[in-house]
Amino acid sequence: MAVPEDTVREVIERLFAAWNGHNLEAFLDCFEPSYESRWPLAPDLDFGGRESVRRRWGANFADLPDFRADLLALSVQDGEAWVELRWRGTRVDGSRFAYQGVIIYGIVGARIASGRLYLQPLRETTGP
Repeated sequence: MAVPEDTVREVIERLFAAWNGHNLEAFLDCFEPSYESRWPLAPDLDFGGRESVRRRWGANFADLPDFRADLLALSVQDGEAWVELRWRGTRVDGSRFAYQGVIIYGIVGARIASGRLYLQPLRETTGP
């Protein structure tokens, strides 16, 4: 049975609030324990499990004290959320972090069960 659209939207709202609040526990609560992350264009980045999410995003929050996730667009259909987003911040070493793209989240109940990530680094521009 498909997850209702309002539930999917609520999960995505909680996800972005946790990202932008740097609240690791609230962030983790958005994911199923068996979460599967797939990077179709970079399969070496694939991983599984909420504990892997904890390690990765715990490190990201520590390394990017001003991390911000911007929701650019959201489309919901049949228990999936197609999320266009931008991640940005400054690493503790002073280098810039900026990615943009689309993540397709599979939602089960009120948690994210899977993600297919199509993201790439943003190039710095200096002109108009």
